[in-house]
Amino acid sequence: LAAGQLLLEQIHLHQARTKHPPTLALTTSGQIMELISGTVRLATRQPPEFAKIIGIIVTKCFGFILVGISFILFVKLNKGIVVGDRSAHEAVVHLPQMFYFLLFSCGLLSPFLVHQIKPFFSFAWRNKLAILFLGILIACIVHYNTMAHPYLLADNRHFTFYIWRRFFMRHWSTKF
Repeated sequence: LAAGQLLLEQIHLHQARTKHPPTLALTTSGQIMELISGTVRLATRQPPEFAKIIGIIVTKCFGFILVGISFILFVKLNKGIVVGDRSAHEAVVHLPQMFYFLLFSCGLLSPFLVHQIKPFFSFAWRNKLAILFLGILIACIVHYNTMAHPYLLADNRHFTFYIWRRFFMRHWSTKF
């Protein structure tokens, strides 16, 4: 995302210097098309400028690139993503985990999100039907996809065992 924004910023600066206006609407799809066409145009017409922009992107995103390469190297050397007993750790899609992560992220970002409360409620008010549909969809996903790992329910040495037993299993509605 940061790389795309930086590249789009550089393309806009180039367009401002060369007096070349944007050719597409600034919708999401328009920006993606503008990004692709601007990148191709810049790479073919001004390779040194393009190389400079790629260098800036790599420099600014080096940490992300390093983590990604390290992860790929780990998976390759470990022959999979599992650490430990491979028979007891199978990769599964756990959609409610995304919602837990979103809730956790919102908690951490709350100082920055406070300024967005009014626009969010305005958006929600204008899109009541979509918000209702999304709420029902999320509730169905949580209801039908909440899973408990067998070790979570069997091992009382971990804090998550007690959270699950005393909170989530107390009433059917607490998982929501």
